[in-house]
Amino acid sequence: MLLTANLGRIFFSLVVAISLFLLVSPNEILAQSTGNIAGTVTYFDGTAISGATVTATNTDDGTTGTATTDASGAFSVTGLGAGTYNVSVTYSTRTSALDLTSVSGVTVTSGSTTTISSAILIGVMGWVACDSVITTNCVQSMTVNGASTSSARAEPFFPETDVLFAPVYGVHPQTGLTYNSNSGNPYRTLSSFGFSTSDTFIIKILLDSFVPVATLALGGDLQSWSYDSGTKVATYTIKPVVMSRGTTCDASSCQNQADVTMDAYLAFGSSDMSESTAPAAWVTALNGGYISTNGQFVTYPMPGNNRFGFSAGAPHLKADGTLNTGFFKVYLPDAMLSYMWSKDSSANINFDSRVNGNLTRITATVQSGGLLMEQTGISYSVNELSLEPSARIVPSLSGIGLAILSGLFAILLLAGLVRRMHNSKSLA
Repeated sequence: MLLTANLGRIFFSLVVAISLFLLVSPNEILAQSTGNIAGTVTYFDGTAISGATVTATNTDDGTTGTATTDASGAFSVTGLGAGTYNVSVTYSTRTSALDLTSVSGVTVTSGSTTTISSAILIGVMGWVACDSVITTNCVQSMTVNGASTSSARAEPFFPETDVLFAPVYGVHPQTGLTYNSNSGNPYRTLSSFGFSTSDTFIIKILLDSFVPVATLALGGDLQSWSYDSGTKVATYTIKPVVMSRGTTCDASSCQNQADVTMDAYLAFGSSDMSESTAPAAWVTALNGGYISTNGQFVTYPMPGNNRFGFSAGAPHLKADGTLNTGFFKVYLPDAMLSYMWSKDSSANINFDSRVNGNLTRITATVQSGGLLMEQTGISYSVNELSLEPSARIVPSLSGIGLAILSGLFAILLLAGLVRRMHNSKSLA
C-alpha cells in the first residue's frame, strides 16, 4: 500500500515536470543559453541615429549578430553566444575603421543583456553627408567640374575646437586601401579615382555650431570660399595639388624627406579664429580671407611690424629625393587692407613677400572685394612668410617713356647747337 502511494507521487511529479517543460517554448530555452548586447548610436552632436547597422562579432569564433537602430538610436543584438564581442556601427557610407565607431571587449553571458553604457558616436572623425536624419554639421554636397561624385568623399571634423578640417578622402598611396586605412594617417591621393590638379571641386558644408572667419587650405589650391549666415552653409571652390609630405611635420620642425608624393591631394580647413592672439578688430577685418598652399601645414596669420605674417612648411625633399617646392596664395579683404595699411583694392598696391628673410616683389591682383597675392617656387623646409606693401620705387612705363623722350629731345638740341656752330664758322 505504501509502495503504491509512493509510486503515485513519483508519477504525479513526473507528469507535472513534463507539463511544465512542454509549456516552455524553444525560444525561451534558447534565450536562457544566449545573451544580448544593447546600446545607442548618436551623431557626434547628440542627434539620435536611426537606421544604422550594428554588428557584434565574437572575437573567438567570428560569429556575428546584427541589429538596426530605431528612431531613438537604440539597438539590441539578440541571440549571442556567451563570449567576448567587438561591436561596430555602419551608417550611410561610414565605416567603423575610419570613424572609430566601435567598442571592443563587450562580454556576453547567457541569459542576460549587456548594455554599453556610453553612446557609440558617428562623425567624431568624419562627418556624414546630410540626409533626413543628419540635418546639422554635415556635407551638403560635393561636385567635381559641375557633376556629383560618389567616389571621393569630403569628411570634415574638428581636430581643434576652433578649426574645421575637411580632407577629401581618396586612396592611401602606400596601402592601396580606400578611405579608412591606418587610423591617424591622413595620406590620400585622388589620382586613383581619375582626379587631377585641373579638376575643380565645389564642396558645401552645413555648419550649425561653427562660424568660419578664415580658410587655410593646406593641401589645396583654393579659388574662393564663402559663408552664408542665413543658410549656415560654407561653400569652397578648390582644386587638388601635388603634395609631398612626411609623417612628422608641424610649425616647429619637419622631417627632411617626404614619405610620399601625391599627384592629387585635397584638404583644407576653416577657423573661427577664436584661439588667435591677434587683436579682435584684426580678426574681424580678416573675415573672408584665406591662405592656400601645398605645404603640409600652415599656421594662423598674425599682424606684426606692418606685415601680414604666417608660417607654412613641408619636408625639404620630395619622396624621390628631389627638391620639394611649393606655392602660397593669400587673399586679403578690403577690410584688412584698410585696417593694416589704410588702403583698399582700388589702389595700385604691390607687395613684398619675405620667405625666411628673402625679399620678392609680388604684383597683387584685384579679386572681388580684396587683393590676391601669389608666389610660386618656394623651397619648403619650415618657412616664415610675411607680406607688406612694397616701399621700393620702380619707374612706371610712362616715366620710362618720358625719360627716353627727354633724352632724345636733348640729343636733338645738342645736334642743332653743333650744326649752328658749324654754320657760323663756315660764314666766317
